Amino acid sequence: LLLANAPANLQGMLNISYGYSKDNKYGIHPVKSSVTVKPPGRRKKTTESYTWHLNHDVIPTRDSFVHLGITRAGTKEADSLIQDWISSARRTAYHMMGAGLHGNNGFDPSTAIHIYQQYVLPRLTYGLEVIQFNKSELQQLEKFHIGMLKRLQSLPVRTANAAVYVLGGMLPVEAILHIKILAMFRAMCRSSNSSLKDLAERQAATVKQNSKSWFAQVSLLLTEYHLPNPQVIMYNKPTKQQWKMQVNSGVHTVWKEKLTDELQSKSSLSYIGISSGWKLMVHQLWKTVNPNIKDAKRAGIKAKVLTNTYPLQGDKPRQKMGEDPKCQLCG
Repeated sequence: LLLANAPANLQGMLNISYGYSKDNKYGIHPVKSSVTVKPPGRRKKTTESYTWHLNHDVIPTRDSFVHLGITRAGTKEADSLIQDWISSARRTAYHMMGAGLHGNNGFDPSTAIHIYQQYVLPRLTYGLEVIQFNKSELQQLEKFHIGMLKRLQSLPVRTANAAVYVLGGMLPVEAILHIKILAMFRAMCRSSNSSLKDLAERQAATVKQNSKSWFAQVSLLLTEYHLPNPQVIMYNKPTKQQWKMQVNSGVHTVWKEKLTDELQSKSSLSYIGISSGWKLMVHQLWKTVNPNIKDAKRAGIKAKVLTNTYPLQGDKPRQKMGEDPKCQLCG
């Protein structure tokens, strides 16, 4: 993978790579190689066309290419990458349907959520820690994530997102990506690659908070989750297990506060009943479900009652004028 900020620089790098390959007796296939031109900004487009050569062969120019399993594109890279990853996660979920990953007649919600977390979610978020997303792109990932959790818990589409996360014991996609970004930064700090480590040290020392750099995003996340600043992390170099515990604790604390505030702001979600020291894990409702279809359906009704999405007799007069709000069985 060669990166250059000018056409002449890229051609010079290609000449050096070709000469090195000849000296070491290996070949670079010109047809399998490609060049992708990335504009300097999201709204800017390149109008000039260039041609690059590998010896006497012309290297084709393509709109996108795959590197280490990640599709990189010149324009709308994040959008195309998100669509590919959502499709991959959806196919994985479909493949798991034969094992019972579907609604009321499959696994109980607790088991289904665990399978989704172990097999489908990694496909959805693979490699996304190196990409910077805007709000609309994150919403596409969140839409798939929350939709899957609602289906696995047999909850209606209109169910509040906070209730879905609390019942399922799951974090939003945004928080999951933040954990992956911070884990990658720690890996860079402890990397044996001196070039990568020097880059991280230089960027952490010079990057500005309002910059669009990936390292600026890391700095903002460390501040948001009350974690040590980049210089302290590079000096102490925490182990993987230590850093994982710190990051998970900080991220869970912040998002638990956000979910708690949202639940308390909606009177319809008061039946969920969370205490001051609650932990983000599968709700007690799902832990009491026996592994059979009848019990799973009963628990689905209980979940709808907790989230105030189960249609009751008292709710019908709001839709049909003149109907008696009293229970028809009680008279």
